[in-house]
Amino acid sequence: MAKRPTDFAQQNTERAIEVTNYSLTWMREIAERNLSQSRAVLVDLLTITRKSAVGRDQQANDIGERSM
Repeated sequence: MAKRPTDFAQQNTERAIEVTNYSLTWMREIAERNLSQSRAVLVDLLTITRKSAVGRDQQANDIGERSM
């Protein structure tokens, strides 16, 4: 227990700093997780787009060959 008013203020300041550090760490972890998930979604989207383009090109080639 704080014996002097300055001790009480010091304790409150230390607690405020601890809470702030905890909050910043938590927010950083959430942001990193969101970034990781977004990166995974983007990679999947690019893979699907690439496969779609290859399939479309193959179909165009097949149509071209049959029309000749």
